Amino acid sequence: MTTLTTAMRARSNLLVPGLLMSCVVAAAATFLADHYHAPVMLFALLLGMAMNFLSVDGKCKPGIEFTAREVLRVSPATAPMQIALLVDTSQAIDNFLIDFRNGVQKFIKRMAGKNEIMLMGFGERPTQLVDFTRDGARLEKAMGSVFARQGSGTYLLEAIIDASRALRRHKAARPHIVVVAARGPEFSEHHHTNVVDAVREAGATLHTLMLQRRSGAAATNDREEQELQLTVDDGTRLSGGRRDDILTTMAIGDRMEALASELENQYQITYARPPQLIPPKTVEVSTKRTDVTVRAKQWP
Repeated sequence: MTTLTTAMRARSNLLVPGLLMSCVVAAAATFLADHYHAPVMLFALLLGMAMNFLSVDGKCKPGIEFTAREVLRVSPATAPMQIALLVDTSQAIDNFLIDFRNGVQKFIKRMAGKNEIMLMGFGERPTQLVDFTRDGARLEKAMGSVFARQGSGTYLLEAIIDASRALRRHKAARPHIVVVAARGPEFSEHHHTNVVDAVREAGATLHTLMLQRRSGAAATNDREEQELQLTVDDGTRLSGGRRDDILTTMAIGDRMEALASELENQYQITYARPPQLIPPKTVEVSTKRTDVTVRAKQWP
């Protein structure tokens, strides 16, 4: 206990000068903003530039760097989303077509209107069924016309790359890729790192809802299966997406509703860091609450 207290006191003594200086700058910026009716951030930047020499060396440096890492703002994410909805249209959905249609239509009904949604099938080759639109009726009609392409497998990895490119062309501000698949044989010839890189370059979040194969069900060769599995593992984890592996298609509707609820309740975290530090390769967001699950992008 004594050792811990001593360490805390030493840490506090190290940070206090910089913390006090940061408080002075914040108070001065707030006063000037009220007096001149201008943005607080403007005066904070101007004062920060004038006092920047204190962060280079001396007693104030540790405390200033500590405050610079702090979270500046946490607020609900209210900007419209751009969602690439990828739906399995291979032979694998033939026995589950109604469940697939109804489950995806629930998601569309919940998310369309305020958000833009593109609908793409990936049985045989990726095919855009509806371009980005807020028209829920058009999307539901298109989904109601989806059918299983007999004798076809899936090209999911290729579809994810195509969707990522479409989001980039659309200049999506809040891009998401949502995959609903029955796990038929995969025929894409892409390496998983290329697929995940495409998602990252689009700034998108990848979410997957996949029906697990029955025991003994036929699959494609080991390499394509491994690339698909690695894409789902790394893509959802690194992009901060939701991954659902289901045993029955009757769960599609409920899981799609749960995903829609998550997307509608996202938060935007604004944080700062000293510009002279080495840029981070990954970002971690966590919570101390045991009843809360946090999902966030791990790449900056």
